[in-house]
Parts: sequence; structure tokens; C-alpha cells
Amino acid sequence: MARLAQTVGLTEVQVEILSTVRSFVDKEIIPHAQELEHADT
Repeated sequence: MARLAQTVGLTEVQVEILSTVRSFVDKEIIPHAQELEHADT
């Protein structure tokens, strides 16, 4: 989240949304991305 973390002027709610999305991507997307890409899915 390096680029998003540098975004100035975000509200607490926006920061929390970014954190939630980051957590979801780390847990649900990243672990499966390579498999899906190799399967051309």
C-alpha cells in the first residue's frame, strides 16, 4: 500500500477502507493470482 499510504488528505473512513481492501487482497487474491494466471482464467 505504499503508493496509497502516501495519499494526503484521506479521512479516517477512507484510510480504513484502504486497509480493509489491502487485507482482503493479501488474504484472498494474492495467494491465488499465480494459479489463475497460469490457468489463463
